[in-house]
Amino acid sequence: MRPSRHTWMQVTCGTITQFGHRLESGGGAAVSGEHKLELHSVRGAELLLFDLA
Repeated sequence: MRPSRHTWMQVTCGTITQFGHRLESGGGAAVSGEHKLELHSVRGAELLLFDLA
């Protein structure tokens, strides 16, 4: 991600871990200042990823 970009992740079903934090269905997280996102599915997961200015 470029330094000027921000991201919002919304988990729609299942469970993921991101930077050691667990997010379950209905959970969301804002991410800024990261060069890459590394996500792991704990259980089959679906999410929406928003690239924000």
